[in-house]
Amino acid sequence: PAELPKATLKVQLWDFKRFSEHEPLGELQLPLGTVDLQHVLESWYQLGPPGTTERPT
Repeated sequence: PAELPKATLKVQLWDFKRFSEHEPLGELQLPLGTVDLQHVLESWYQLGPPGTTERPT
């Protein structure tokens, strides 16, 4: 779709804790306009500090 290059993929890494609150470990945002979507993306990205996001359930 035409909107895809303007979208941003947000990746969050969480530490799952069964008996206490889950803990955010880091996140990154990847603007899809910078990615060649015709090919498989095999890259490493540095996680930044966790932002103020909703906690997963």
